[in-house]
Amino acid sequence: MVSLEGGEKEEKKRRRRRKTSNSHTMNLKKKKKTPLFLFQTEEGLPPLQAPPLFQASDQGTLDYRAALLQLVDELLFTYAELLDCVARRPAAGARAVEAVGAAARNASYLLNALRPRQARAGVAAAARRDAQAWNGQAAELERAVKEHDEGLLRHAAAVEEKSR
Repeated sequence: MVSLEGGEKEEKKRRRRRKTSNSHTMNLKKKKKTPLFLFQTEEGLPPLQAPPLFQASDQGTLDYRAALLQLVDELLFTYAELLDCVARRPAAGARAVEAVGAAARNASYLLNALRPRQARAGVAAAARRDAQAWNGQAAELERAVKEHDEGLLRHAAAVEEKSR
């Protein structure tokens, strides 16, 4: 014999499933729209995360070229030390890796500081090229107009001579 309680339990389970599935689809409809931009960026240069290996002058200016050349030398020296540590003293390798990382972070920081200047210089160079091209086109137009005017004057003179 089959008990009716088992059938009632099954019916209750089905009803619960329907309720949860309906509420689940309803929740999907109520979800907020995702923002268009997932990340926000800020203008400016992030702070240097390593001890600075370069110094600005008393006026607060920095000779980027000299500082970058110094950092390249430092990077090569610390890399050579790292190779020496790996070959001869593996226990001191962590300190050498940190020195290479500090030199690389400093160089990256200076290069990032130069990017806005490089971008402005690129825009200025493009504007100069465009201005030269426009000046060349203007000169070509002036020459063409002058030739056309001279041709019109010759034609007008020829028509005037024929009418006499």
